[in-house]
Amino acid sequence: MRRKSLTWVGWIALFFLAAWLRLNNLESTPIHADEATGAKILSQRIEGTGYNFDPKHYHGPFPSLVAESIARLSGETSWVDLSLFTLRLGSVIAGLLTVMSPLLWAKTVGVVPALAAAACLASSPLLVYYNRIYIHESWLLLFGIITLAALHRLYARKNLPMAIISGISIGLLFAIKESFVLSILAWAGSATLLLVIHRPKLRLHRLRPQSLTLVFLLVLASFCTSSYLYSDGFRNLQGIIDSCKTYIDYETAPGHEKNFSYYLHFLLWPKKAVGTLWTEITVFALAAIGLWRTGKERKSGSIGIFLATATLLHWILYSCIAYKTPWLMLLPWGHVCLLAGLAFYNYQTLSLTQRRSLLLLFIGSIGWQIVQSREATGTYANDERNPYAYVATSRDARKIPEWIQQIQALPEASIRQNNRIAVIGKQYWPLPWFLRDFREVEYHPIPNKTLADYSIVFALPEQNTACDARLDKSHDKFLKSLRSNVPVSIYLQKDLAKAWYQTNPQ
Repeated sequence: MRRKSLTWVGWIALFFLAAWLRLNNLESTPIHADEATGAKILSQRIEGTGYNFDPKHYHGPFPSLVAESIARLSGETSWVDLSLFTLRLGSVIAGLLTVMSPLLWAKTVGVVPALAAAACLASSPLLVYYNRIYIHESWLLLFGIITLAALHRLYARKNLPMAIISGISIGLLFAIKESFVLSILAWAGSATLLLVIHRPKLRLHRLRPQSLTLVFLLVLASFCTSSYLYSDGFRNLQGIIDSCKTYIDYETAPGHEKNFSYYLHFLLWPKKAVGTLWTEITVFALAAIGLWRTGKERKSGSIGIFLATATLLHWILYSCIAYKTPWLMLLPWGHVCLLAGLAFYNYQTLSLTQRRSLLLLFIGSIGWQIVQSREATGTYANDERNPYAYVATSRDARKIPEWIQQIQALPEASIRQNNRIAVIGKQYWPLPWFLRDFREVEYHPIPNKTLADYSIVFALPEQNTACDARLDKSHDKFLKSLRSNVPVSIYLQKDLAKAWYQTNPQ
């Protein structure tokens, strides 16, 4: 009874640790460009204009569906009403559920390994940082772990309910992000390896009709789930077709091409920056111990080999794709955290020295992860030296609304009938988020003929030269930062600029 109580104290403590790391000052980091585009999609839902999946540019509908419920509960019903806290809360919830997900494995691997895995998930700076941002990968990680647990139970029990649950979970993965197929390939490869190791004489003719029925139900449940979500509740059947077309039509944004070893360097190679040594290699070391500890036993060894192989295959598949971003590693790294927990499998069989050494490594690892998580989400949350702050929005961008309000409050602006704002260029996100309170905002890929008539013009780098030529005589130019290494030129009509200089001589 005492041991059971201590176990629940451990789970509760980990939940509150995870919540503290993910919720503390949640709105302090400026909105990321990807968050802002997701917020615009969400606004279509809450404003009642409907949801239409875009197979070229965006991902699955599930995160925005969850965010819609949160927004409505918060009383936020429009693009202008949306708050950062509401927008990010769904990812936080996904992260907290992910931390609790090793409970699904507790009966299989033991309570202590499950708690250890949860601690790794709770404190990982990679997971903490991106669980605080409105992106799809937090949900992909959660349902990836749930899918693994469901498939494991389906393999063990072979019953209809588990086949349906597994199918629904896979369908949700598809409805979260199209990249789920990489995980399916990695898991299939891992399962094939286990079949080769444990059942070398397996033949197709030995598959029972019941197994084929379960597979059929799994596929059917997966198809129905994903189709329902992509078609907006079967109101737009074109969404089902578009969900498949995304594998052909999807267009990745330029500038994210990396070399093959990027993910290894990002997660494992120690990097000294802003007074912190950034690395998650100690969890990787625990995962290696977990594989070694379970490798000789059939039951736990199968899980260890599966997780290790799936991690390796995930890394190979993602590394072969030129387009790379840090958040794509959330699900693969979740496998590593689960495997790290297996370092404590049957820990009673270890010698006293081994147990002490393992515990010391574990405590040091979790402690160092917490330090990194606090640094990554605190002062340096949008500092480009922070390895997790990828293409972060600058603090200059956050000040834009207040600056425009001050300009429009000038007497010279208040007597005008025209206080229009223009944004020139294509890669302007997250600028629309900061301009959403202003009514007269127009977006143009290139300068138009009446550009000089706009009170304020924002120009992205590719349109600087053209805007300089058009606005040299009518506007004064200011330089600000929009995102990491992405400046934005702001042109202010000369009479407004003169008045602004007089009220702000600094």
